[in-house]
Amino acid sequence: MAHWIRLITLTDLGIKQLRTKQITILVHMQKVIEKHNGRLLTAFATLGDFDVLSLVECESQDVMDAITEDLDSQGLYTSETV
Repeated sequence: MAHWIRLITLTDLGIKQLRTKQITILVHMQKVIEKHNGRLLTAFATLGDFDVLSLVECESQDVMDAITEDLDSQGLYTSETV
């Protein structure tokens, strides 16, 4: 399986939601990734241009694209995958 780094920037809505529903958001993120047969290996809060860095394991670029599309559609953040 391949490993993907996701660089995440929270939107204003994402910041508000994260303050009150942090665990709920992380559990939902993990479930979406697992729905696509991937695994959230770790996530880190960061300082600078991005708010969160996460490491995801999944089968292919197509699967990672599907995961990213599902997660970004919530409007809580934007992300780049490398």
